[in-house]
Amino acid sequence: MNAMSNTSIAVAAETRDNLRALKTGGQTYDDVLVELMEHYEES
Repeated sequence: MNAMSNTSIAVAAETRDNLRALKTGGQTYDDVLVELMEHYEES
């Protein structure tokens, strides 16, 4: 297991809701954001 510290970032409520909609199964918000960044870097 990674020793990872958590933090928070301020986002608009709509952004939070859109991010929440992308979560599947047991994904964390961190998982979703990492996946989005990987897709962005590949494009």
